[in-house]
Amino acid sequence: MKHQASGKSDVGKKRSQNEDTLLLDNELGLYLVADGLGGYAAGELASQLACETIGRVMKEGRAALDAYIREPHIQTRAAATRLIEVAVEEACREVFRESEANPEKRGMACTVAMLILLGEHAIVAHVGDSRVYLARRGQVHQITDDHSLLTEKVRLGIVTPEQAASGRLKSAITRSVGRQESVQVESLHFELMPGDKFLLCSDGLSDYMHNGQEFLDRCDHTPEQIAGEMIEFANGCGGKDNISAIVVRIEGEPEPEAFNAFSKMEVLRRLPLFEHLTFKELMCVLNIVELKTFETGQTVVNEGETGEEVYVSVRGRFEVRRDGQLVAELKAGDFFGEMALISRTTRSANVMVMEPAVVLAIRRESFYLLLIERPVMATKLLWAFCQVLAKRLRGQADAAADTLLLD
Repeated sequence: MKHQASGKSDVGKKRSQNEDTLLLDNELGLYLVADGLGGYAAGELASQLACETIGRVMKEGRAALDAYIREPHIQTRAAATRLIEVAVEEACREVFRESEANPEKRGMACTVAMLILLGEHAIVAHVGDSRVYLARRGQVHQITDDHSLLTEKVRLGIVTPEQAASGRLKSAITRSVGRQESVQVESLHFELMPGDKFLLCSDGLSDYMHNGQEFLDRCDHTPEQIAGEMIEFANGCGGKDNISAIVVRIEGEPEPEAFNAFSKMEVLRRLPLFEHLTFKELMCVLNIVELKTFETGQTVVNEGETGEEVYVSVRGRFEVRRDGQLVAELKAGDFFGEMALISRTTRSANVMVMEPAVVLAIRRESFYLLLIERPVMATKLLWAFCQVLAKRLRGQADAAADTLLLD
């Protein structure tokens, strides 16, 4: 996919120097905002060193990126994601070593928010409270969560999201590049869509934003115009910190009938199992989803076999038969085989395709790993799963009671 990008940085109205650094590599598709932590020595050097190191490591490991663009599957994606994380980790070591070697620079560090475009996919990685926003189909989504004490308090229920958004509560950064010798990098992979627009920014801008609406309001402008207008917006709100913004636009318009990332997400969102997940959490689920097609007469699930996957019907019609008897008919939007997500049980029925079908398949192993990586999302999913099972058991109990009454 073709794209356009532009970035701008400004010292703001309160600071004497700009400690933010931008990296825009259109040829590699790499975009990065690094924010030197205010109040620490040589913050501007930390952000510059981080950008230089990340850019160098990414270029040196470009073969992994190219392999994923050519053949996007789980192994090449894992290698590309690992390269990105290694690049940030190496930047952390470089900044830390420079800090330790020069007492006058002791304590320097920075935050990082980066985006790399890989064909029809992208990976975002971040450390700290610099953010990445995505504008898609008239909505804007914050796809990075701040690594801060305030965010952790919201997660634990100590502070409400409204209190956090008020801007009156100060927050300490819980992760940074260079404060220690190593750092845990958070990354997210997702499918791109024509018309997607990204905003990478330092907290000098995001602190003034309300749910990203200010970005969405300007999305019909060019990336260069949007970047400049976001700088002006932050300065107009007081400009208390350095302000940086990179805007990336994926060119083209989404095809109305195409089964794309948006369509897959809408299918998942309609299911009871996933209806309470956030946009970002749904993106994580899509990372473990496999699209499968079946022709009329094929069997998706065989009675008596060990189940490994749950299936979500996107298109088509299915018959469910147990011991040869028709017990249910399924259509687009229905799901089946969900018990496979929690145990290696045998299938209790056959599911046969009655007309050409498309399904989303989720394997138990991938689902399990996702739950381990994201415990908050795991709680939501497991609670929803319990509700689905409870509803099904009530239905079976009611059916059994009706049978007894008839007898």
